[in-house]
Amino acid sequence: MFTGLVEELGKVQSREPYVGGERIVVAASVVTSDIANGDSIAVNGVCLTALDVSADTFAADVSPETLDRTTLGQLAVGSPVNLERAVTPATRLGGHIVQGHVDGRGTFNSATSHGDFWTVRIGFPLELSQYFVHKGSVCVEGISLTIAALAADHFDIAVIPKTWEMTNLSSLTPGDPVNLEADVIAKYVERMMQLRLSPVRTGSIAWCLILFILWTINTRSANLKSRRTAPRNCSYRSKTLLSSATGQTTSSKNKNSTPRSPNYLPNTSGQRYKVFARSPATRAQDKSNAAREIAMMCSVTPNAPSTATQHPNVNTEIRV
Repeated sequence: MFTGLVEELGKVQSREPYVGGERIVVAASVVTSDIANGDSIAVNGVCLTALDVSADTFAADVSPETLDRTTLGQLAVGSPVNLERAVTPATRLGGHIVQGHVDGRGTFNSATSHGDFWTVRIGFPLELSQYFVHKGSVCVEGISLTIAALAADHFDIAVIPKTWEMTNLSSLTPGDPVNLEADVIAKYVERMMQLRLSPVRTGSIAWCLILFILWTINTRSANLKSRRTAPRNCSYRSKTLLSSATGQTTSSKNKNSTPRSPNYLPNTSGQRYKVFARSPATRAQDKSNAAREIAMMCSVTPNAPSTATQHPNVNTEIRV
């Protein structure tokens, strides 16, 4: 991992074909002071493995994939290259997290001078546009930079004199290709959103919703069927008869309404209250039970004298 802070501006000393790819030799003196064979080193933002390290040079093998995706395949002998050693746990993260994995090649469009400062415009391919945000970080040629202005196909970066002097930006001309690496956090966020909205997950959610709807319909049908076949609730019947005895109704549905069944008991107030007969064969028994329940609610024992005070609105004489 790197930070995008260039340590040294090296030069390509030589390049030659090597087993399908290429081997380049870079002249440098600062980065070679404490690296060994096999250590990682960034060359123009491309993570390479240092080989044949000496006091003033090192070599690196470049694969065909790296040559196609980056600008290393277009370097000529003597071209300046930005160099940075890999970070350590004690290194200050002065730039941003740079992996050295180039996402694509952009284009150096222009450089506008503002005294000692510069505004550099970089064009980028459309497939990388979703990774760039205004004031976000971007790695150009291995340099950690901040996007100062953003358009549909290019962005502007503000370059300070130190960066202009220590990097290869000053040697670029309009039209030259540059290596671009987007912020790795943006790429991880995009991947997680793709998995969250993938057809597999969306299909699973849809199937769960369909199964839940079917289960709800089945449960509702079973409840309705059990209500049709279940016996009447005696406690509900007692509450209804009690309300008729006291002259108070517990439901507006029963008040001043004519029952669907012709089986009802007359009341002194003129209202009619349904007797919950389950069948014509048990009609007489239901009326008898209703009379007994009313009598018990009013503390009156049927067919026996009672000393309890009778409610003035209750008619305990019910003909069966």
